[in-house]
Amino acid sequence: MKEALRRADALRTITEMSVTEVYPWLFGLAKSAAQDTNPYVRKTALTALLKVNDLTQFDITEYTEEMSEIIQIGLKDRSRMVQSQAMLIGSALM
Repeated sequence: MKEALRRADALRTITEMSVTEVYPWLFGLAKSAAQDTNPYVRKTALTALLKVNDLTQFDITEYTEEMSEIIQIGLKDRSRMVQSQAMLIGSALM
């Protein structure tokens, strides 16, 4: 459980960085985290997408395919927590 929290915290920390060069790389991390074994890490991956959009001036329009793929992974998840977060993020971003 502690390892899952560390993975989620690492993703959250990277998301909150205000270095625009990191954000294209973040989509690969979020996709990987969206397939993690722990539902909290998967939920954090979806939240990362919204944070990048809300906290920065980063233009996410060229990454809609990547974001859509991550949201679809969340919608197909077996955890209701992840599914509900995917619906929330999908309606906010798309």
